[in-house]
Amino acid sequence: MAANPIVCGIAIEFERNVYSDVESIYGFTPYVTRLSGEFRHMDLGMITDSFEWEWYTKPAQTGKACWVSPFRDSSVDHVIASYTIPVYTSGKLFAVMAVDIDTESFSSKCDEISPYPGASVTMIDDRSRFISHPDSSYLMKRVYDINETEELTIDKDTQDKMELGQPGRAIIRWNDEEMLLYFAPIERTDWMVTIRCPEHEVFGGVKRMKNVTTRIAVLSILVMILSLLLIFRNVQSAVITKARIENELKVAAEIQLDMLPKGYSDSPDCETVDVFGFQKSAKSVGGDLYDYFIRDGKLFFCLGDVSGKGVPAALYMAVILSLFRNITNGCENPDEIVGSINNTMEERNASNMFCTLFVGVLDLATGHMTYCNAGHNAPMVKRAGKERDVRFAKVNVNLAIGVLSRFAYKGEEMQLHPGDMVLLYTDGVTEAEDRNKNLFGDEAALAAFADATRNTSTDSKKCMESIYDALTAHTSGAEQNDDITVLASAFKGRGEI
Repeated sequence: MAANPIVCGIAIEFERNVYSDVESIYGFTPYVTRLSGEFRHMDLGMITDSFEWEWYTKPAQTGKACWVSPFRDSSVDHVIASYTIPVYTSGKLFAVMAVDIDTESFSSKCDEISPYPGASVTMIDDRSRFISHPDSSYLMKRVYDINETEELTIDKDTQDKMELGQPGRAIIRWNDEEMLLYFAPIERTDWMVTIRCPEHEVFGGVKRMKNVTTRIAVLSILVMILSLLLIFRNVQSAVITKARIENELKVAAEIQLDMLPKGYSDSPDCETVDVFGFQKSAKSVGGDLYDYFIRDGKLFFCLGDVSGKGVPAALYMAVILSLFRNITNGCENPDEIVGSINNTMEERNASNMFCTLFVGVLDLATGHMTYCNAGHNAPMVKRAGKERDVRFAKVNVNLAIGVLSRFAYKGEEMQLHPGDMVLLYTDGVTEAEDRNKNLFGDEAALAAFADATRNTSTDSKKCMESIYDALTAHTSGAEQNDDITVLASAFKGRGEI
């Protein structure tokens, strides 16, 4: 008890024939309780018949350890939950031990996990009584007796599920306010945990977004009607506008290409790695991205694929590239880099777009590479000196960027040796279709990488060209339906292989 503050009492009820020489009225039941922070010892056998209490009868009859129905301790006015354990010797029941837990500790834990300011997390025992509640006046009252002081409307199906210990959810009314109720059984007990939350706190943001979306949609329709009228009135103006848009898209495409790295400085570190990237958009501008640069003896690189195509995806891509550059100024940990990008994009993601992203950092002195994969395709790795040793790298299952704020991204690491090559790519490669809608596929991409690296050593550009030739042969002139982006990094070590 001294080592476990949440334990407020321990009792042992010995069988009647175990300590027959002890002078107790109802048997020998040593008990230690914690009152006002001090331990108190007594023999319950002198004041009560514990053989008739549930904490003794239930484990004695079932032969199993179990929780029993909580009770209110009048001496401290707290609700106590007891865990009981039968003790056997030579196959016979020797004693029953009970450990008392003050449920105030449950209440503090429930308060910690409350998901919304107006939410209420409670625990209910096998008799539908509150054993943990933010308002202590509810303790040991049955859920369905609340109507005596407050108005509660809960359907019978929900009551049946709760009484049967089944998980579920429902909409209830509490004092004329609609509430969402979630409930689930607590493992190894007959108790349940419930979360009650005002509906407006959960769905208020969604409803506001719906209203904004509706207004935007109405405004868009009005703008479209006005545009059509202008087109009908002046065809020449429409032609001029079309030409202007095409010119702007062309300029946007040039700007987007200029954002991608063309190479790196003449630093001595450049002799240890060969990097080459390639991108071909399905439209004028695309949502694929890649970037790399060398700083402080390390190669920082990334490759991603934004949901959707066209201008929105291109803008989203530009923001992520800017964040990648800014965040890596003060951070070299890929999972922290990805986490920071994700938090920023999720907070400002009214369009509900997302991006799969791979971020890596390669130490050019040692070949040690750390990386984090946010829902992207697993990269391919070619090991030096082994013609067919190509494989997909191991990646953790992480969410894409922009899906969930504060997601805990998990990174990984691998050791590269001189002559090893890592290939990153978007699904525009593996999902490229021929005229019969057949995909290029993972295995074909892996085989193309193996063929490309058979004779190219550490030449990333030649490797890239070979893979693109294989992809072109597969599509056989079919229309490109997705952006294609590939980034190859060959680690050469100190000196050419």
